[in-house]
Amino acid sequence: MRKRLIAGVVLALVIVIGVGSVWARDTPARQSRSEACLNPAAGISIKSSLDKRDACSRLLRDRRLSSTARADAFAQRARAQFDLRRPELAAADLGEAIRLRPADPALFALRAESYRRMDRFARADADAQRVVALAADQPASYVLRGRMALDLGRADRALDDAATAIRLASDRADGYLVRGDALVAGGRFDEALAAFDRAIALDPLSGAGYGARAHAQQMRGDLDAALADIRRAIGRQPFVGLWHAYEGDILRYIGDLDGAMKAFNDELVVHPDFGYALVGRALTFERKGDIAAARVDFERALRRSSDIWDNAASARETARARLAALDSGAVVPATIPAPRKAENATSLPTPTIAPPAVVTRPTAEESKAVVPSQGRRVALVIGNSAYRNVPALPNPQKDAAAVAAVLRAIGFDQVTLTIDADRAKMAEALRAFASDAAKSDWALVYYAGHGMEVGGQNYLIPVDAALASDRDAPSQAIALAQIMAAIDGARKLKLVVLDACRDNPFAPAATADVGRHVVAAIGTGVGGASATRSAGRGLGEPTLAGASLVVFAAKHGQVALDGEGGNSPFAMAFAQRIITPGVEIDKIFRLVRDDVLEATAGRQEPYTYGSLPGREEFFFIAARR
Repeated sequence: MRKRLIAGVVLALVIVIGVGSVWARDTPARQSRSEACLNPAAGISIKSSLDKRDACSRLLRDRRLSSTARADAFAQRARAQFDLRRPELAAADLGEAIRLRPADPALFALRAESYRRMDRFARADADAQRVVALAADQPASYVLRGRMALDLGRADRALDDAATAIRLASDRADGYLVRGDALVAGGRFDEALAAFDRAIALDPLSGAGYGARAHAQQMRGDLDAALADIRRAIGRQPFVGLWHAYEGDILRYIGDLDGAMKAFNDELVVHPDFGYALVGRALTFERKGDIAAARVDFERALRRSSDIWDNAASARETARARLAALDSGAVVPATIPAPRKAENATSLPTPTIAPPAVVTRPTAEESKAVVPSQGRRVALVIGNSAYRNVPALPNPQKDAAAVAAVLRAIGFDQVTLTIDADRAKMAEALRAFASDAAKSDWALVYYAGHGMEVGGQNYLIPVDAALASDRDAPSQAIALAQIMAAIDGARKLKLVVLDACRDNPFAPAATADVGRHVVAAIGTGVGGASATRSAGRGLGEPTLAGASLVVFAAKHGQVALDGEGGNSPFAMAFAQRIITPGVEIDKIFRLVRDDVLEATAGRQEPYTYGSLPGREEFFFIAARR
């Protein structure tokens, strides 16, 4: 649900592909086959979808079909494949139908939804653009394109499309739902709630508006209101399993583990292969300390999860990472219940505990037993707290010190810790680190402090920065491109970890002449007067090449929450998870993501950009023979 359910609700674009009389002289047998395939009402259950798919396959073997009838048969078989959670087969059939009938917007719309199910968002967006070109007078065209824009992280485009849909049909709820989703993505929660209120008023019998409003309430930290709304959604659409799974998540977040278990159990009775619910129940078992039961559900999610409601792939990623962590023998990190209603918009309670004890650095003899050899590893860790022109940030220096300690403990050959660096000090640290990186296999930079995006470029903010406008960023800050250049000489792995995507005290000045160009920055806060770590909303997506990863504490367009204990939620999760032996680095960051989602009640989702070559695995602590 978190991956693609931007407002806690999936809106299905229901496309009925109508057909006329395509055979003038049919035999009764052929009429029966054609009716089974081409009847738009068929396919409302798994069995009827299977029957439709098979009938269409038989019909398509008839060489006497006209091109119009063949297009209809491909389209209806695609509809059945889509309902059977086979979007790749649906997309292939729709390609054939589009070849035969290239001006039908319904075909492009269903193929867009099929590509979306496969996470092929650029292709989905291209098809949505085609739908608008072919049916520019239909509000549903803009609803579809707006939702695809949200998948691409383009909330601005989604808002524009929602406005057009509402202008064309102000009495329809779906335009307001897309508008609300886009406003949630931009952190404009009060405006989003107003949009969802309007959607509910227009369609009070649907659960969609309540599910969307529940997500907005969750993201603003009001879990009681979110729980009330998701239960209203269930009351109106009890057959939508996603609502039950969402209820289970919220109950787990607030620590009602028995209530969460009941919600997941009730859903899994109806949809036993719903991967998202299986993983949700497994996470609840983990919280209860029943690791054996958690393992069973994670394994079931890998073997049997279906693509119901678009989140099976995400569920499988979580299941693989959690199973790897359980196999390592590492202790599952504790998660404290989230507050039912957040008292602070930018922070939340975190445990005031030191990073966990880790294995000591292996001896030379022990190193020979490590599989595979990790080579020489170096790290530069920066924590900027004592800002001179904005409120000080208590946590970054603590986060940096904790991360540096753990990196040393797990065997990094050199760890340089820099606290409260001005621009000159940061630049010098990067120059020195570039020399170290060129002689190493791994080069890692961890940064905690302020950050911002200006004009598509990400910047890290030194403690002496004085930003009067966005034009000051290149001269006052350190570009992410400079960080990437410093680690570029590493022979194997280049890794940047940024706990720097929070609401920014520079924002009022820095956004004065930039409008929509300043998207985000980085900060941290304590108590009622929070300092924060971002200018606008979130850092921008970086462009990477080679064996490089950039990990953001919060995904593009989102802000990171700070901890009211000793460390931020992200720093705690990172420090706790990198000590897990025998789990490769992609799974480690999946574990970090899931732990932060749990700790923040779904309000913050870390995101990893980049990829690693498939020929070699990387481990913070490798398994021993």
